[in-house]
Formats: sequence, C-alpha cells, structure tokens
Amino acid sequence: GRKPALEKTQRRERHRANPSELTMMKYVAFALNALAFLFVLVCLGGANADIGWSKMTRKINNCDYTINAGLLSVKSWSSCTKGVATTTIYDCDSCTNNQVFGSACNDCDSSGKGVLSMTVFAFVLMLVILGLQGTRFVGKAWGKMMMASLCFANAFLFFLMWTIWVGGCDKKIQDTADGWDKNVDAGWAFAFLGFLLAAGAGVIELLCMPSGGGEGVDYTQPYSQQNDENKAAV
Repeated sequence: GRKPALEKTQRRERHRANPSELTMMKYVAFALNALAFLFVLVCLGGANADIGWSKMTRKINNCDYTINAGLLSVKSWSSCTKGVATTTIYDCDSCTNNQVFGSACNDCDSSGKGVLSMTVFAFVLMLVILGLQGTRFVGKAWGKMMMASLCFANAFLFFLMWTIWVGGCDKKIQDTADGWDKNVDAGWAFAFLGFLLAAGAGVIELLCMPSGGGEGVDYTQPYSQQNDENKAAV
C-alpha cells in the first residue's frame, strides 16, 4: 500500500507544480461552461423583453411593426415611431385586452415564469461549476463523475428553458397571431445553444480523468489533508 500512496502523492505534487499538465480537454470544458454562463446572462436579459424569446413582425401602411415576447412582458414598437416602445407585463388587463397579443398573455406569463426560474437555477449552478473547474488551475482535483453530473444537470436546466418556452408561449403565438411573421428569437436561441454547450462539457468531463489524480483518491478532502494521509501511509 505504500508505493501506490507515494505515486498518488507524487502525481498530485507534479500537477500542483506544473499547472500546464491540465489536459486540453479540461480547458475546453471550462471554456464551454464559461460561454454557457454568458448565454445564461443573455437569457436573463430577456425577462423584460429587451431580448426577445419570440418575435412577431408585420408591415402595415408602410410601417414595420415588431413585437418582442420576453419572459415577463411583451415589448412593441414601430419604425414610424422611432425611439418609442411600449412594454406591457403579461399579468395585467392591458395585455389580455390587446387585440394582437391578448390571447397569448396567460400562456406566456406561465411559460415565462417557469423559464425564468430555470434560468436562475442555471445561473447559480454555473457559478458552482465554474468555481470547481477553476480550482483545477491551482492543483485541486474533483471526481469526473461529480463534475459531469453537474454539467449534465445544467444542460437539463437549459433543456427545460427552451422546451417550456417553445411548447407554451411560442406555440400559443404561432396558433393565434394571424397575419404576422412569427419566430423564436435570441433568448430561445441562446438557451438552446447553452444546452448544447453544457451537454458537451459534460461529455468531455466523462472522457477525461481527474486532473492530477487517479483511482482511489478521495476528492472530497482538501489537497493538504490527502497529502498528509498519503505521507503517513509511506
């Protein structure tokens, strides 16, 4: 038992002294999660319809009308009234009484609140993931299954975000807003891309071994404690 313990300690110390031993795959996993985190921020920007999750456009009397459906409100403006936009929250009479968008307000309200909850959870989880992955650059190692599970959990949150929206608010818009060009917009697209990035990071975590560690390492203990225990075993 002494020789394997010594080898584990030596591997950990080599990794700590040479951060460049981090594999390229783990740099890629960190980069994917960092990019997914930026996408979460973009998705949060869609709460007040500044970044739309669905968009409706139509030309009427030489004026281009645009309606952005966000997570909590809808924003509309016209090319003929530049600089003037109207923002209306879904949960109010002025939304439900709107001739164009009124029938979709209730569906968009419930879908938007559900998506916003998932987005907040994803934001918090991304902070945890990036924090744990960042500690690798100072020699800390974490079990690959734990990191992969966190990444896949994050991917699942992204999955819920874009599926809840497209199956709720966007579907209602597609079914009711006759005469308008209707498409999912940037918020939905970033949620879908975030899903792909988070899932990709999870796959990478499964493919590569924990940095600087090996089988039998207790990744829940601090590095110094593991080092002392391994030295005691020698």
